[in-house]
Amino acid sequence: MIYTQLDGALFCNLLDYGIRNLALHCDEVNAMNVFPVPDGDTGTNMVTTLSGGYRAITAHDADLSKVARQFAEAVVYGARGNSGVIVSQFFKGFSEIFYTPVAKQSIGCAEYVQALKQGIRYAYDAVSRPTEGTILTVIREATEYVSRIEPTDLTELIRQFLYQAKISLENTPNLLPILKQAGVVDSGAVGIICVFEGMLRYLLGETIEKAADASADSFIDYSRFDKNSRFAFGYCTEFLLQLLNGSAPFDHAAFLSSLEALGDSIVCSLEGDKVKVHVHTRTPEQVLAFAHAYGEFLSLKLENMSVQHTAQTKQAGAVVNSPSKADGPFAVVVVSHSQSMAELFESMGADVIISLTDTQTPSAQHFVDAFDAAGCDHIVVFPNNPNDVLTARQACALYGQGNVVIVDSRSIADCYAALALIDFDCSDFDRIVSGIHKVIEHIDTVRLTTAARDAVYGGITIQKGDFIALRGSQLLAIDTSLEQLAYRVITDVMAKEEKDTITLFGGDGIPQHSIDSILDFISRDYIYTESNLVLTGDAGTDLILSFE
Repeated sequence: MIYTQLDGALFCNLLDYGIRNLALHCDEVNAMNVFPVPDGDTGTNMVTTLSGGYRAITAHDADLSKVARQFAEAVVYGARGNSGVIVSQFFKGFSEIFYTPVAKQSIGCAEYVQALKQGIRYAYDAVSRPTEGTILTVIREATEYVSRIEPTDLTELIRQFLYQAKISLENTPNLLPILKQAGVVDSGAVGIICVFEGMLRYLLGETIEKAADASADSFIDYSRFDKNSRFAFGYCTEFLLQLLNGSAPFDHAAFLSSLEALGDSIVCSLEGDKVKVHVHTRTPEQVLAFAHAYGEFLSLKLENMSVQHTAQTKQAGAVVNSPSKADGPFAVVVVSHSQSMAELFESMGADVIISLTDTQTPSAQHFVDAFDAAGCDHIVVFPNNPNDVLTARQACALYGQGNVVIVDSRSIADCYAALALIDFDCSDFDRIVSGIHKVIEHIDTVRLTTAARDAVYGGITIQKGDFIALRGSQLLAIDTSLEQLAYRVITDVMAKEEKDTITLFGGDGIPQHSIDSILDFISRDYIYTESNLVLTGDAGTDLILSFE
């Protein structure tokens, strides 16, 4: 079939198949990170971003302007991570052509190319310092190519777009040295190629099965729990009890009173000779043994609320409003990936916490919701991840009110140090922001993590399971021992400049003996340097060394 016009229904189908194809290749895009870190999420962020925009389309309407507006307005709010922000802006600019300055029922190839060009302008504008050798280069060069050959049908247009995009992709290591050192191409560019390949497959009449919606996934990863896990929430216990003759005589008030001694959130109703009970308790065995004396269970449900909490937060981030300083001259918004750090940041003065799991990335909508929850004209925001700074800035533009400052906090160590020194009674917001920037500028942080795959970087061979030390995008060292790697990093940093304080931020997966060994090393070899330990509550084996 020859497609010469793009209408609303075809636009929806192209988006659908583009997202489907990207979802099929999501894991391989995630694995293409420059460093073999276990938290590669480029593919995931792109799928989630585009899926958020697509879900906003209410119907596969033939009116192109209608569905394009719905998609464009939603995709930027769902953007996650640097790759998600860039792709959201690309498709926002691309889609706006279809309803501004006038609404269009359908468009031809020439206008499709104009839409690509506007998408590129939006994508480049989204980045303060655009870097060539990335997704930006690939979509720009592919668009420039199709604008010169002037195809007359959409199938050929996208086919030629992909032809040049793949050539540009192979050249990305020649434009960006860090890619050449790692022997990979740009992962975001691979992701966008997957999207357009999915579109082409639709035009060619091929079938791509729809992947399960990750946002509706009820799968629980029980591997997140081990013998060191903390189960803080108790058990949700529900049952329907049939009262029986010959069992203990039943008194509703006394029964309820006994339940109150064993748990909370109690609902206990008596219907004839049956008792319906709901209770939250840390000792379900005691509740069941107590109730069993009165009869037999007709139905019984017992759920670990810590597991429920993990499953729920895996699916959706929650903005938690802390009441610690609601009436202050400014508000502080922070991102946290564990309950432990959320509680710590709250105790240090954070007003609103975007609380997520350790594998989740905040969307622009999460940040906008947090700004609303702050209820303050002056807001300072700690994204706490280099991949989330751009998302926070996009959210700031969407929010469009008050004085919101996005701090370039690259880790929880930056946030921890800054919160410790903020004068929350100070009414001079500019002074507060200036002080935060100065604190972060003088912090040297190194992340120690486990290699998730075999890799070669700059001629250095990294094997899966090795420990690697990273300062931003710089690989400092590798070792088979976490302790030995930490010793080397500390020695190298301290040799260049003696630091007053070294703080260890350790995840739950790090053995206690490793932490003790590193702290002993600091106290023994650097007697004038203070050492601190912060247990992050993250499930992984990351260790952040913060030097101040």
